[in-house]
Amino acid sequence: SGIVGSLTIKEHDMAFSGQSYVTVVNGDALEVEINVSESVISQINKGDEVTIELNSFPDEEFTGIIDGVSQAAGTRTNPVVVKFDNIDDKIKSGMFGKCIFKTNKIEDCIVISTEAIIEDADEKFVFVEENNKAKKVVIETGINTGNKVEVISGLNVGDKLIVKGQNYLDDGDSVRVVEG
Repeated sequence: SGIVGSLTIKEHDMAFSGQSYVTVVNGDALEVEINVSESVISQINKGDEVTIELNSFPDEEFTGIIDGVSQAAGTRTNPVVVKFDNIDDKIKSGMFGKCIFKTNKIEDCIVISTEAIIEDADEKFVFVEENNKAKKVVIETGINTGNKVEVISGLNVGDKLIVKGQNYLDDGDSVRVVEG
């Protein structure tokens, strides 16, 4: 049961066996099939929660559940089926977006924006404000989500991280804290 999503045949057209002319969509419960790389497939399981971000709704997140994980690898990827509810009937079949799997979880850690980090040769560092001066702090990073990164060492809770203009600073430069 559902709603006709597409119809590719008209009255009096010739129909051939083996062809698909009508697509019926059940908009209440949707599913997406994606290919997951072999490096991630061992970290996800049926029943795991997935965050879904759709291009049509950039400020919203939807939640899905992994319904199936293929055990047969394709070309270095495995098909995974994620099901999610379409509560307000606003999501349409064929929309584009991305699925975010929760593969690693660490609690009670320091997380900063990747944009605050400066890489130079073999070290990563940030600048913190201390007594109106920029202080260079070498850090060690852990899990990286692309826009956020775990800081394993170098920073402490309460440090005043400089997140704008840090690329133009040297250790000991005078800084002024600006809110906003």
